[in-house]
Amino acid sequence: MFAVGAGFLALLPIVGSLAYTYRSAIDRAEAKVEEVARQVAEHVHGVLWSAEGALADLAYFARAGCTPDLIREFRNKAAALYAMRGFGYVDADGYLTCTSFGKLAPPVKIRDLEVTIKPEGSLVWFTPPVATEFTPGVSIVALHNLRDGSLIDVLFPPELLLSTLPPDVLGDDGFVRVTMLGIELSALGTRPLSAEDTLSATTDVGLFDAQVTATATRSWALSGWRQNLTVNGIVGIFAGLVLVGGVAHLAGRRSSITDELKDAVANQEFEVHYQPVIDLRDDRCVGAEALIRWRHPERGLVPPDLFIALAEETGAIIPMTRWIMRQVGEDMGELLRADGGFHIAINLAPAHFTSLDVVADAQEAAKAHDIDPAQLLFEVTERGLVDDQGCRDVIDALGELGSEVAIDDFGTGYSSLAYVEKFKLDYLKIDKAFVSTIGTEAASAGLSAIIIDMARQLGLRIIAEGVETEAQMTYLRDHGVTNAQGYYFAKPLPAADFLDFARRYNAKGD
Repeated sequence: MFAVGAGFLALLPIVGSLAYTYRSAIDRAEAKVEEVARQVAEHVHGVLWSAEGALADLAYFARAGCTPDLIREFRNKAAALYAMRGFGYVDADGYLTCTSFGKLAPPVKIRDLEVTIKPEGSLVWFTPPVATEFTPGVSIVALHNLRDGSLIDVLFPPELLLSTLPPDVLGDDGFVRVTMLGIELSALGTRPLSAEDTLSATTDVGLFDAQVTATATRSWALSGWRQNLTVNGIVGIFAGLVLVGGVAHLAGRRSSITDELKDAVANQEFEVHYQPVIDLRDDRCVGAEALIRWRHPERGLVPPDLFIALAEETGAIIPMTRWIMRQVGEDMGELLRADGGFHIAINLAPAHFTSLDVVADAQEAAKAHDIDPAQLLFEVTERGLVDDQGCRDVIDALGELGSEVAIDDFGTGYSSLAYVEKFKLDYLKIDKAFVSTIGTEAASAGLSAIIIDMARQLGLRIIAEGVETEAQMTYLRDHGVTNAQGYYFAKPLPAADFLDFARRYNAKGD
């Protein structure tokens, strides 16, 4: 009986191995499909954001009609956004009067464009891919209607939306589709005949109700699994032998990382590092962003990417942030009391906007260390800005407390400046993804200037993060960005090292 039981026990891993690797193959394929959809959505977001930002800038110059200033701006945009096919001005009578190539003499009467895509609340409308008289092939036309009935437009090829995607990224039968309000803008690959034998993922672009759907076949997902059935069987047999000999030894040997994180919160295994914030106008250190680090007793310093998301999922982020506020008071209290213009930025997660507890925590920490709440700057990412009353209440309460609020990683999430305008924000942080393109030929290289200009129009002060070169710093300073942080100045530093850095950095200008 024992032999039968042992044989059965040894057989289990073989079957289990095949089932596990089958499931793993499907999981990996699903993850790949989701990743493709996400990456394409990010790229589409950048293209649409570029078109919207360019039209917003050009609308000012188009108020006077087809002028030399407008033509000059058309050419500037065409040079900065070289992937776009062209810009044009159409007067109220439907005549194309000028483009980035100059003024048309005589103007060209354009046929009516089928403008069927009108996102709710947007000043920009779109056409599906359409052939036009003034560009080769088909183009997507983004139009901004002006008050006098005229309009400005930008044209870009549908394939631009999928230009970063290798044709066989999801196999020979893969399919990726970009839609806006359900209308197809661009597609790549083989359209699936049925949804029964496919893996699919849909991701919101975050602008104009656009979506990306990626689809792959199960046959593609399992191609590698079928080729490795023999190897999987051998692995299963080996696993069975290991299982029979080592089940008791392995049972309960290691706790989950979730349990470890709970213990870390209880044992205060964290420390705060401070990344300096520099005022570009007078080249002085005027603050820092407080960044939590986990000093694991066995693994050493654990990167935040490995535990912050888990902390948000489990709710541990709430006591962790409360601890950060208190630690900031202990580490930086003397400096903050001595310099009223100095500030420390603390990151908030979406969980903090479900109640006013974070406001009470900030008030308590400031009072305990005799800190002016105005010296605490709270940063919230775009995904944390939920358009509901609870989110507004927290931001308003922080403002009443005297603290300021910044939107972090702007341009990487789903919101726009029109959405952000609904909240009482003080700062906008330009994400390092945009800063890194400054001075390059990337399609998104011009977005930093657009974000700076639009933020200034909304009265938001600007902080640029991820500054790594002198050229980036100079560009930001020359474009009126007041504050910046990044490795060009200093990496995140332990408290004592940061205090020494701030003292030495500011002493050089005295």
